[in-house]
Amino acid sequence: MPKNLYAFYFSKANDCMLYTHWNSTFSGFSIKGLSDTHGHIKLVFPNYYDMLLSELNNAISNKIRVEIVESFFLRQLNKSKTLDERIYPLVNYILRTKGTDNLKKVAQETALGERTIQRLMHHYVGINYKSFSTLVRFKYAKSLLNANQENLTSIGLQACYFDQAHFIHDFKELSGFTPREYLKKITRSFGI
Repeated sequence: MPKNLYAFYFSKANDCMLYTHWNSTFSGFSIKGLSDTHGHIKLVFPNYYDMLLSELNNAISNKIRVEIVESFFLRQLNKSKTLDERIYPLVNYILRTKGTDNLKKVAQETALGERTIQRLMHHYVGINYKSFSTLVRFKYAKSLLNANQENLTSIGLQACYFDQAHFIHDFKELSGFTPREYLKKITRSFGI
């Protein structure tokens, strides 16, 4: 467990997705400028830092640590009243479709304009629609790999990649591994 606990560290190399609109909601400023930056959680949540750090240090697994952090952010989110309600159905739609729809289709399905979607995404998520949908699609492909589906072509198609090269490129850019390297890594980790 790291000695320092950071509230916002958004880097495409990390395999961590925090609740997408937390910073704007909790801190009152746009998350857009925080991509690939970090800041100490004690500065954002000074009253909760010691309690959260203690819970994380006492957790027996990373899965429990993720649940603790998610639960904490959800409690903070529920305290806020400044969130644009249009972000919920938008993010839920993107998650439900696993990031596979283009912006025009999302606009049609959510009854929001393309520009409105981009503004909401930049303000609450900190990245544009395309980047967020790529992350969601990557996470879905990774979940298929974690479920021991070894046919990489099938996984790429299920995650709506039109060709293997695009699938491999996105996966390596976001994880640091090709899908095959990642599959070998998790197979070794679990002794399969």
